[in-house]
Amino acid sequence: MSTKLTPHFTLEELTTTKTGIENLPNVSQTNALRILCRDILEPLRTHLGDSPIIIHSGFRCPAVNKAVLGVPTSQHLLGQAADISSPCYTADELYKIIDKFVVEGDFNIGQCILYQNSHFVHVSLPSRIHENDFMVLNK
Repeated sequence: MSTKLTPHFTLEELTTTKTGIENLPNVSQTNALRILCRDILEPLRTHLGDSPIIIHSGFRCPAVNKAVLGVPTSQHLLGQAADISSPCYTADELYKIIDKFVVEGDFNIGQCILYQNSHFVHVSLPSRIHENDFMVLNK
């Protein structure tokens, strides 16, 4: 049985990992995932013409974050970030669409990171440290 966070996103898809490590968020982290879906992922999906959004990484417990070489300050640890793609767009196109969406004032994000040579974009909720920060990283 899947736990719906919003109409198009489930808790399971935002906590699934290929590491084999148990990755269960607490109540606060689950609430943050719900806000991430409500405030960023659902509006983005609508903006993309209901194109599916694939979650590559959402919440990460400390052990999962370490296993995937995530930074110790990652918003993934708080349930506030996701690495996403869409089958209808390249990562570069998705990054540019999100940038335009934010510039037009349709929503705010914390970070939008395009990892060159990858197939996904990192998005996060705004925080005290990050608000509408866009970066392209060589990783």
